[in-house]
Amino acid sequence: MKKLTNFYSYNNFFIILFICIIIWGSLGTKYIPFSELNLLNKDYSSILYDIKIIINNLRYFAPLGLVILLYFLKKKIKYSFVFDFITFTIFFTFLVGSYNLYYFNQNLIDLFTSNNLLIITGYTPKFIRDIMMCFYFIFAYLVLRILDKNELYLFIKISFGFLIFSSLLTLMYAYREYITNLKEYLYFTQFLINGELFGVPSIRSLGLSRNLFIIIIPISLYYFFSKEKKFKILFLLAIIFLSFNIFQLQSRTSLYSYYMYCFIIIAVLFFNKSYKEIVKSLFILILIPQILNITVPITKKYLINNTLEFKFPNSRISTMMPNNPSLSKKIDQMKMDNVDDEKFYDENIDKKINYLVVSEYTSGRVNLWRKTLEIFELKKNHKFDFLGFGPAADRYFLKETVSNSFFYSLISGGILGLVFTVIFHFYVTINLCKFLLQKKKISEDILSYSLIFIIFYILLRGLVESSFVMYGIDNIILFQSIVYLKKFKIT
Repeated sequence: MKKLTNFYSYNNFFIILFICIIIWGSLGTKYIPFSELNLLNKDYSSILYDIKIIINNLRYFAPLGLVILLYFLKKKIKYSFVFDFITFTIFFTFLVGSYNLYYFNQNLIDLFTSNNLLIITGYTPKFIRDIMMCFYFIFAYLVLRILDKNELYLFIKISFGFLIFSSLLTLMYAYREYITNLKEYLYFTQFLINGELFGVPSIRSLGLSRNLFIIIIPISLYYFFSKEKKFKILFLLAIIFLSFNIFQLQSRTSLYSYYMYCFIIIAVLFFNKSYKEIVKSLFILILIPQILNITVPITKKYLINNTLEFKFPNSRISTMMPNNPSLSKKIDQMKMDNVDDEKFYDENIDKKINYLVVSEYTSGRVNLWRKTLEIFELKKNHKFDFLGFGPAADRYFLKETVSNSFFYSLISGGILGLVFTVIFHFYVTINLCKFLLQKKKISEDILSYSLIFIIFYILLRGLVESSFVMYGIDNIILFQSIVYLKKFKIT
C-alpha cells in the first residue's frame, strides 16, 4: 500500500510539474503565423528559423490544449459562482471588444495595419493573436480551478520555484553587466531593458523587483513569525539579499509597497509586544539593505576608477522627475518667463506645470490615461466604443501598454469590462478583509497570509501596470493565490 501511495505521489508531482511548465513556458511567446515558414528554402539557417517558429507556436497554443485535456479528463469541479461570474464576464467583455474591432471597425484595422510604428514593433492587427489574448486572460484560472487542494498546493510550490529560478537567473546576467559598468544602480543595466534568455525577452527591472518582493513575503513571514528554527540563518541572508536588490532595481511601486509591508510587519510585532523583534526587523528589512544600497555603488565606482569623488548615488525614488532630472530647470524657466512677459502672461501656468510634473513623475502614464479617455470622448472614426476594442487595443491606439488595469479593461472590454474589473477588486478585497478580521495568528497559517499580502500587492500594482488583466506572472500568481484561498475556504 505504501508503494502505491508513493507511486501516486511521484506520478502526481510530474503531472503538476508538466502543467506548470506549460503555463510558465508560454510566458513571453508571441504568435507567429505559420505562413512565415520557409518550407521551400532548405538551407541551415532557414531550417533553424522554421524550428524556432514551430516551437514558439507550440508553446503559444499549449495552454489551450492543456485546458481542453484537463476538462476532458476531470469530471468533478467545485464552482465559486460569484467569482466565476465576475471573472468570466471580464473575459467575455474582452472577446466582445475584439469582435467589435474586427467586424464593426474595419476602417481601424486598415489604419492600424498601415501604421509604420506598429509595423516596426510587430503589433499590427492579427485576428488569431488578439482572440488568443482574450483566452490567455482566463487560461491560468481555468486550469487552477480544476485542481484539488493537494494538487493546487503542489502547483504553488513549483510555481514559487519557477519564480525563484527565473529571478536569480536574471539577476546573475544583470550583475555580470553591472559589475563592469559605472552605473549606480542595477536598474540601469541594459540587460534589464533589452536582454533575452532562451529566445524570450528577459524579465525587465519592474518585473524583477515585483518577483523579488513576492519571493520575500513568505520568507520574511516565516523568519519573523514561525516557531521553527530550521534554516533561519539562510532565510535571514535571503531577506537581506532580496531587499537590497529591491532597492537596487528602483521600482517605485515595489519599493513603496515594500515599505508598507515593512510597516505592517512592525505593527504586528508591536501588537504582539515583540519589541526585540521590532528592532531586528528594522535592521534586517530596511537599515542593512539600505546601507548596502548606498555603499555598493560607491565601492564599485571606487574600485573601477578611484579618481572619482565620493558622493551618494542619485536615486530615482527621491526625485519627482526620475526619468528627466533636467525638467526642473525647464519648469523654473517657464515660471520666470511667465512673470517677466506681461504681454503673454498665462494664468493657467501653475496648472500646466502641475500636469507636467505629475506626468513626469508617473513616467507618462497620466498622458496615456488621458488619451484613453479621449478615444471614448471624441468618437472620431469608430463604432460602438462602449464595447471596447479587444485586449491589444492599447497597443493599437496608444502604441504602448496603457499601464493601468482599469484603463486596460476600459479600452479592451469597454464600459462593462471596466465595471467588472472594479467589482473584481472590491470582491477580492472584501473577502480578504473578512479573513483578516478573524485575527488568526500568522504563525498558524504563514502560507495563507503570504498569499493575502501577495494578492493585495498585485491589486495595488494594477494602479500603475496592466497587471493581472494581461496574461503574465501577475495573472498566474494572483489566480493561484485566490483559488488556493477559496479551495481552503478562507475567502
